[in-house]
Amino acid sequence: GVDPFYDKTGFRFTDVQSALQAWKNISLHESTFEQYILHENRYFDLIHVDIIHQYKPTYDCGDWALQHSNCVCFHDTLSFTVVMQAVQDLSIKYNCEFYNYNHSHGFGILIRK
Repeated sequence: GVDPFYDKTGFRFTDVQSALQAWKNISLHESTFEQYILHENRYFDLIHVDIIHQYKPTYDCGDWALQHSNCVCFHDTLSFTVVMQAVQDLSIKYNCEFYNYNHSHGFGILIRK
């Protein structure tokens, strides 16, 4: 997980890190995605993007994610038209299958073919 932990969610990094201790396959990084991706080149089974609801950050994060995973999920595709547009644009760029579910403000899934 990558999160700067400075927004209004009320969750602190140390609290979340402590809650996840039992799962050794989960790592948590207190960082923006922009800083994290500068030094991360691993390939992931799944990446879930739920960031600021603006086109460019969603597109940029999703662009990096689709270069590092065959399956990328996005939250809030129905609540924010710019998020949906970024996901649609990425699906075209990477020739992905695009599934979108109405549950929980929209949940978009891109799968690389």
